[in-house]
Amino acid sequence: MHTHAKLIEALYEGVWHATSVERFKAIMVDGFIRVRPPLHQYPNTFCQYTGRVSLFDFREAPGLLDAIERGQWLGFLGGIPGGHVVFSQIDPGLAVPTAANLVEEFNEARSGPLTGVEGSRLIAGLETGYPADIPIDRVVRTFEWEPNANTFLNVVK
Repeated sequence: MHTHAKLIEALYEGVWHATSVERFKAIMVDGFIRVRPPLHQYPNTFCQYTGRVSLFDFREAPGLLDAIERGQWLGFLGGIPGGHVVFSQIDPGLAVPTAANLVEEFNEARSGPLTGVEGSRLIAGLETGYPADIPIDRVVRTFEWEPNANTFLNVVK
């Protein structure tokens, strides 16, 4: 069984935004998950280069289990203050491209003329992006996860 099986089970079949507790509080005050948030810490992501909110796609992404096993999807934890992660599930009615679609676009962009994206990164098979700010009312469920204890702390919404 995977180390984070409980978390994966909770996220399965949804599209999620992940952030720190501090940044989540700023989102709640602002009312939006922003494409270019004032507290953004990962400027080298493909989503930032292309003006998207970075999301994790746990629907039927072809590389889902492979991406999880590679451990890349939790690589951002080292940079999250306090180590706790707030996961916010995005309304399934919002037209979010699949992770597979974004991989195709990423590969095309990196193989084309130099545009600045060649140094960007993408968690293939799991990361996707939404091309506009997401209003907080498009979040259907939110919880805080403590990775060291592998447990949920607070259900916010």
